[in-house]
Amino acid sequence: MYNFGIDSKKSDPIVIYDPEELLKKYEEILISASKEVFWIFHSSNTISYENKGLFETLRKLDQNIMIQVLIQRSKSNDTFKKINTINKSNQNIEFREIEVFNNHPPPISFLLVDKRIVLVIVLKDKIGTKFSENIDFGILNDKKYIISTYYYIFNLLWYQTDLRDQIIRQNIQLENKNAELVDLFSDLRTSFEALAKTNKNLELANFEIQRQKNKQIEFLNMSAHELRTPTQAISGYIEMIKIFPQNLPKYLIPIERNVNRLNTLIADLFSIAKIESGNLRIKKTEFDIIKLTKETIIDCESRHKENHNNFKLLLHYDSLESFIPLDNTDNKKENEENQLFVKGDRIRIFQVISNLINNAIKFTDNGDIIVKIIKKKFDEIEIRVLDNGKGIDPIILPKLFTKFTSTSDFRGGTGLGLFISRKIIEQHGGRIWGMNNPNSKGKGAEFGFIIPSTM
Repeated sequence: MYNFGIDSKKSDPIVIYDPEELLKKYEEILISASKEVFWIFHSSNTISYENKGLFETLRKLDQNIMIQVLIQRSKSNDTFKKINTINKSNQNIEFREIEVFNNHPPPISFLLVDKRIVLVIVLKDKIGTKFSENIDFGILNDKKYIISTYYYIFNLLWYQTDLRDQIIRQNIQLENKNAELVDLFSDLRTSFEALAKTNKNLELANFEIQRQKNKQIEFLNMSAHELRTPTQAISGYIEMIKIFPQNLPKYLIPIERNVNRLNTLIADLFSIAKIESGNLRIKKTEFDIIKLTKETIIDCESRHKENHNNFKLLLHYDSLESFIPLDNTDNKKENEENQLFVKGDRIRIFQVISNLINNAIKFTDNGDIIVKIIKKKFDEIEIRVLDNGKGIDPIILPKLFTKFTSTSDFRGGTGLGLFISRKIIEQHGGRIWGMNNPNSKGKGAEFGFIIPSTM
């Protein structure tokens, strides 16, 4: 039995000041172990400072001896490598790290063997590079209450590491759960935002559907009214012919006018159907835009000759100083001077010019309506129709070229002509506009369009 120089009768502790002697006691106590070794290092640096022989002695101990070592937590990779190497190569040796409070570890280390003897080393305040330089003194003690106290301290610190590891694991789990919740909340927020956006889009779509539905109902009502008006007129005149057959030539004139009105309405409805189905086709040919405009003006005049409008249609080409005569002439030279060829759909352009002139006539009670043809740069042709009527209602000005646009003072129109005209001009790669005439002191409107002269 080892007594390590302790008086077994008095059992007084032994104080050792010599570092070399203290290291020898270290080794002697380790060799004497038969069951268990409990060892606390002051810091991770102590491992580097300890005599390598002590670690060799640890490895040479009986594999049945349980060895538990506590060491202050270190940031040194070398220390971690050394600890891991020992833990892996010796199944009976287990190193654990304990936290340092306030970065000031207690200045002691102790070695407890078989719960029968403890060697406590008190270190100096200033840590040197050698273990012998760090030792202030050591105390060797075998009193049971002292040993029990140090064993209790060791176990408290040992199981504290279990608690710390458990807390770390729980914190990691909580962090993972928190990250999952953050991701979940992020996904939920994204879903809610997408749902809100979808609901908004659905509301807008529903609003648009309802608006289109109302427009269509309005259009059907308007179309029914427009169809009914000339139909009733025709029916009325037919009844009058039955009663007064001698007035047939007189009644044929309004019948023809209302038939033309029906034809125009039906043509507009067919145009809308083609536009909606994407079947509005442009048939390109080369034609004289001045000649076409003259023909359109003459046609519009003939349509409205029965009305009481006191208006005059004038045609002007920007390269000429005077207005172009609208009467038919055989003067070949004059015809050649008044020619301007473009490439496009002659019938559709006629339809657009006719719509613009007819609108001007409808809203002009008296005065001149001027149709201007302007040859622009970059091979573009511009046509303007200027009247001195009441102007465009500010309410419908922003939606002038949209479908089903009309006002209470629509004067016999369905609100389709300008919409159809816009689609035709866009098909030609041009643009169309309408505005109140800024030079007429609040009176009159200007409609116009630009198209390429070649397509």
